Amino acid sequence: MAHTLPDVRGPGINNFDMSLVKVFPIRERLKAQLRGEFFNIWNRTQFANPGTTQGNAQFGVISNISNDANPARQVQLALKTVF
Repeated sequence: MAHTLPDVRGPGINNFDMSLVKVFPIRERLKAQLRGEFFNIWNRTQFANPGTTQGNAQFGVISNISNDANPARQVQLALKTVF
């Protein structure tokens, strides 16, 4: 007889994002802002939770990546004028 254990713990989430901003004055009231944003900067994979059905061959096994997994590292750059 198979039992389902809903409280089996998964590996957790490690996600680090970072952004860098530099403001360059052009004139007294005009500035340029350069921004770099980095998502999942350490490029860590988010794994799914392990199988929870006791007696099943997949019990306790993590066999895939989570549906909510972070994509690979993403970088986004922006240049903006502020007046």
